[in-house]
Amino acid sequence: MKTLREARAPETEVQKFIEGLIGNYLLGAADAHGKNYSILHLPDGRVQLAPFYDIASGLPYEHVSNDGFPKKNDGLRKAAMSIGGERQFGRVSSKHWSRFAREAKIDEEWLRMTVSAMTYALPIAMAEVFENESEAIGNSELPSKLYQKVEHLCATTQTLLAHDL
Repeated sequence: MKTLREARAPETEVQKFIEGLIGNYLLGAADAHGKNYSILHLPDGRVQLAPFYDIASGLPYEHVSNDGFPKKNDGLRKAAMSIGGERQFGRVSSKHWSRFAREAKIDEEWLRMTVSAMTYALPIAMAEVFENESEAIGNSELPSKLYQKVEHLCATTQTLLAHDL
């Protein structure tokens, strides 16, 4: 975000970046580090965030612990970027979102509404894609595993957003 702000990107681009960060977290994309985001310098002098790329969830591939998330010693339990000081999937609580909003100098209410909306929208969107692409998916168990893990992370995030630990 610092780079976007230093490049004088419009606030809408900063919001897109934050939405991408939230989406990567909710998908359990452990490799969503800074090098997986790019800025486009347009001929007219404007700056905008490039389309997101290299987004891959590690959730369906890991052995899970009792909380439904990858075990602590598995490499895909943590996000590459912290949210308010927390990187572990399923542990980002209300206080972390608040801290992130302060540190990022963004409106906390907007952030909370965006996180909440995405926790509801993401599982619905995934179900629609998997249904529409059922022929291409065939007998693969991966979409079902991914959906279950992402839905669990979204539900956990909803709960933690509403209540601090």
